[in-house]
Order: sequence, then structure tokens, then C-alpha cells
Amino acid sequence: MLLLAGEFDLNSPPRAVAQCAELFPGAALVEQPGAGHHPWIDDPDRFVATASAFLG
Repeated sequence: MLLLAGEFDLNSPPRAVAQCAELFPGAALVEQPGAGHHPWIDDPDRFVATASAFLG
């Protein structure tokens, strides 16, 4: 499971996403720099690279 948090997300702040990740053993947590609540819009290339790397 990949949890990706935007650095400036006010709806799901990285701190809250990190707490959620702790509930899932083996979950990967990535904080996307400069992104808000929609990281795929804020920096689509970085988002795709992160998701692609996770999916292998």
C-alpha cells in the first residue's frame, strides 16, 4: 500500500497520513514536496514517477 501525502495538504496533512500508514504493516509513505491536496495536479511528473516506482 502506498500513501502519498502532499507537503502542503491541509485536508490530509502529512502528519495524519503518517499516522494512518502506521495502521498498515509494510505500507509505504511518501511526502510529495510542494504539493497540496492534489499532488497529481501540482506535479504530475513527480506523482507518476513515485507511483510507477512503487508499482515496479
